[in-house]
Amino acid sequence: MVAIEVLERPALVLNRNWIAIQTTTVKEAIGLVAKGSARIIEPETYATHDLVTWDDVSRAKARFGDAVIRSARLAIAPPEVILLTAYRALACIEGRAPYNVPSLSRPSGAASSVGRAADS
Repeated sequence: MVAIEVLERPALVLNRNWIAIQTTTVKEAIGLVAKGSARIIEPETYATHDLVTWDDVSRAKARFGDAVIRSARLAIAPPEVILLTAYRALACIEGRAPYNVPSLSRPSGAASSVGRAADS
């Protein structure tokens, strides 16, 4: 498999409450883990890893022929799932809130009594 294709694979992103919020590329996921903003989740055990501990897990996976991303110091398996360490909000899809917000507008023609003195 071409290295570029491995870096463009999808990776699931979970917020810190373990709720799926989006997908990203493996390349971006590794960047978030390297910055300390995320940790890699091992799908089989749900254990979380930084790059150093993921390197150990990846070496074991490499024995079975999985794809490996190599750098000067590490040889890691492409992460499938990452967990953000600080972000706990839900995903906004197309600029909208991820839940239904009731409308606070009044029907046309309805009078408002806010800020008016009573007519008595």
